[in-house]
Amino acid sequence: MSANSDQLDNKILAALVDAVEPVITEIDASSDEIGMLVIGGAILEENGQPSVQTFTTSAGYFSVIAEALYAELANQISEDNFNLFNTIRQVVHDLEEDLELDDEVIDEHTTRVLH
Repeated sequence: MSANSDQLDNKILAALVDAVEPVITEIDASSDEIGMLVIGGAILEENGQPSVQTFTTSAGYFSVIAEALYAELANQISEDNFNLFNTIRQVVHDLEEDLELDDEVIDEHTTRVLH
């Protein structure tokens, strides 16, 4: 996990950490039947400038997380809700551009997860 609840300034984000922590610790890392990804973010003001405080954790197999994300996004898109898909797409695009990532760089550091 990226943070303990007492390290977070936002009380809702801290509550998320406290709620998720017991569940995450129960997931057997060797199981290929479950995967979990949880992310939360809060906008904070720091020295008069906006900043983002985040909490992210994952457990289990990334291929299960990938399949679940695919299924959820496909379901939302089929219901004409493109919001989450578009958000993820834009973030990936921005990261590729800002960090000069291409398929070759990504392939060097990643194992493909979707079947």
